[in-house]
Formats: sequence, C-alpha cells, structure tokens
Amino acid sequence: MEYKYNEKTILFWTLILAVLINELFLFGGFGISVPLYIVIYYVFIFLQAKRKNIKINIKENILFVPIIMTSFCFLLFDNLVLKILNILFLWILIILNTADIYSINSYEKYSLRWFVNIYEVGILYPFVNIFKCMNVIKDFKSISKGKANLILKISLGLFIGLFMTIIIVPLLMSSDAAFTGIIENIFMNINFEVFTKILRRLITLFMIFFPMYSFIYGITHYEKEKILKSDNYNLEILDFTITITVISIICAIYILFCFSQLTYFISAFQGILPKDYTFSEYARRGFFECIPLTMINVAFVVLLDLFVKDKKSIKKKKVLNIYMTFITIFTLFLVISALSKMILYISVYGLTILRIYTAWFLILLSVILVCICIKIYSKKFNLLKNVFIIFVVMFVGLNYCNIDYLIGRYNANLYIEKNVDTISSFDSLSVSAVKPLLEVVKYDSDADDADYMLYIYEKSLENNNKWQSFNIAKYNSYKNIEKN
Repeated sequence: MEYKYNEKTILFWTLILAVLINELFLFGGFGISVPLYIVIYYVFIFLQAKRKNIKINIKENILFVPIIMTSFCFLLFDNLVLKILNILFLWILIILNTADIYSINSYEKYSLRWFVNIYEVGILYPFVNIFKCMNVIKDFKSISKGKANLILKISLGLFIGLFMTIIIVPLLMSSDAAFTGIIENIFMNINFEVFTKILRRLITLFMIFFPMYSFIYGITHYEKEKILKSDNYNLEILDFTITITVISIICAIYILFCFSQLTYFISAFQGILPKDYTFSEYARRGFFECIPLTMINVAFVVLLDLFVKDKKSIKKKKVLNIYMTFITIFTLFLVISALSKMILYISVYGLTILRIYTAWFLILLSVILVCICIKIYSKKFNLLKNVFIIFVVMFVGLNYCNIDYLIGRYNANLYIEKNVDTISSFDSLSVSAVKPLLEVVKYDSDADDADYMLYIYEKSLENNNKWQSFNIAKYNSYKNIEKN
C-alpha cells in the first residue's frame, strides 16, 4: 500500500513541477521565477529523500550554495548572455547535486567518471522511464478497469469525430449558404485567442510532463550499489625514452620562440604597443595564439603524467616533473601575456562585454595552470575537484560583479574624462547600465545617441510586464528613468 502511495505522490509532484516549468518559464520569463522554482524543486527532493530514509548532509552537499546563489542572479541582474549560461550551469549543478543526494553516482566524488555520470542522469533518465507513469495511472483504485476502458473509448471516439468534422464541415459549407451562416455565427462567438493559449499550454505541458516523470522516477527508484567504483586504470603505454625525446625537441622550440619574441610578449606589460600593430590586432592575436597552444600543452602534460612508463623510478620521475613544469610555466607565461594585451586594449578603448568575458577566461586559464603545477608535485592534490570548485566560484563571482553596470560605469567615466569620444558601447549592455548612462546625459546632453539609448531601455522595460521575469535590476532602472 505504501508503495502505491509513493508512486501517486511522485505523479502528483511531477505534474506540479511540469506546470511550474510551463507557466514560470515557457509562458513567463526568467526572473524571480527561477529561485521560486528551485525552492519548490528542492522541497520535493527533500521530501522524497526523507521518505526513502536518506539523510541529507548540507556540508557534503556544498553544491546547494552555488545553486541558490546562481538562481538569485535571475532576480538581481539582467545580463542576457549570463542568463543563458546560468540555465546550463544550474542544470549541470542540479543534476550533480540530485545524483549525490540519492547516491546515484557510484564513482568516487569529483573523479572524471563522477562528472561523466551527468550524461546518464541528466540525458538518459528523462527518457528511459518515460512510459512508467502509464502503469501508475492504471493502478489508481478510483478508476476500475472497465471505467478506464470506457474513458479510453470515449476519448478515441471524440478524436475520430473531431477529425471527421474537420473534413465534412467545409464540404457542407460549400454546398449550403444557410449552413455556412450558422457555422460562421458559431465561430464568431468563439474566442480563438483563448483557445489557442490553452492549446499551446496543454501541448507544452504534455511535452514537459513525461520527461520530468521519467527523470524523477529514475532518481527515486535507484538502488545504491554497495561498492564504490574507482576510475583508476593502468594507462602507462608510452616508452619513456621516445616520449622524452619528442618533448625535448618541442621544449627547445618553445625556448627559441620565447627568446625570439620576447619583446613582443612583454611590451604589453610596459604599456607599449609594438610597431605595425593596432590595439585590437595586438589583443586578438595574443588571445588566439595562447588558446591552441594551451590546449596542446595541457595535452602534453596529461600525456607525460598518465601514459609514460617507468614513473616509479625517482630519476625518471624528476625528469618528467621538470618537463611538465616547464611546459606548464611556458603556457602560463603565454596566457598572462595575452591577458596583459587585453588589459592594454581595455585601458585605451574601454570595456565591452566580450572583453570582460575574454579577460575572465584568461584569468581562469591562469589559475587552472597553477593548479596543474601543484598537481605535478603533489599527487594527493585532486586536480578535477579543485578546478571544478575554482570554476564554480569564478562563474558565480562573474554573475555577482554586475558586469553591465561596471562596464557602463567605467566607460561613462572615460567619456566624462574625455578619454573616449563615444558611448556606443552602451548598445550591447542591459538595463543595468541605465544609471551610468543617465550620468553621461547629465554631463553632456548632446552625447551621441544617448537619448535614443534611454528610449530603447525604457521601451524594453515597459514591454516586460510579466511577474515571472521581474528582477531588481529592471525595477531600479525603470525608477531611475522615471526620476530623470
């Protein structure tokens, strides 16, 4: 009896969650709706965990913190790119966290296979159990088998009848004017807009409900494996001498390259633009130079650490560590050099969304490379875990920087101080930049396109009147425009 009750409870909660996704997001928007949904989702998760006698340790489920913080970003800020990235970010974190709560992931936490498990839980679970809910619906005692068959037959008859009506009615209308008038009068009294809205909601609800139930069924019916699996394998397949010879040649090329281009690399640190370069070319070249080399060099380090034979020898291990350290430090130098070029570019032409993201990514790469250096000399250092934590912290931090406001403030100051002669950068910013733009208008009422930008901001705020998409940035911006 208890089992049946649980199944019905899951069905009920799934319907609630599906309706919420439908109304809050698809027909609402992403604002206050996101933290509201997250709270309701975890209420369900916790209740079902309690029903399964699962004890939830907040300290062991530290992912709660970035999930909650990221969900509140939708309430606080209004950056479109970050909203899209936050949806993906939240989905990954929620899948990992849900799998942890229900002990679905049988691999060591923060191992490679632990992260790959997101494929099974997040992609397979919404589909593998998609027809399970039909069995639950059949088991409702309130509906006998005979009544269920009757309802099915009536539904089928209505569907066939509706299909035949669509075919027959137009034929009859074409042959009789009086019948045509009757049908037209009927249709004139039908509010098709309301009908269309209801139909759209029912279709999307149907499309959401079954994958949602399949996912919830999968996590709530998972039986924990007794043995914790490890993803440690013997991958030592490369000959030490051959590998070191190849890497030695590559390192020699890197040293030669570094010395030949030293002035080019360090000029940005000195605030000097090399000859025959514009600031944008200098910055772009620096970025696109370091990215492929970073990927190649990280691959080299992984190759040396995992695949080379005879690492138990102390001498060979020292040699490997020296080569891995050199490659990592050389790569770090390239990344920092690219970052210095971007900073030089920003100091002259101001901030943009793309420049901020590029600088953030280069800083992230730098921190990851430092972590790789630590891993070389400390095998107890969990590289994947620490990189994951650093990425989560930096990504959440990027959200809370309110970059649109910071960019607007920085560029407004540059314009007021006459370091730049345009405010065109505001075109790509969200309503969070309204306050700095108003300061520009106060300083220079003839600023290029300032009034037009304010008009665009105002219209976007007026057209965004759904409560689900409400956030504080929009509210404050609207009030600032009204005051001025």
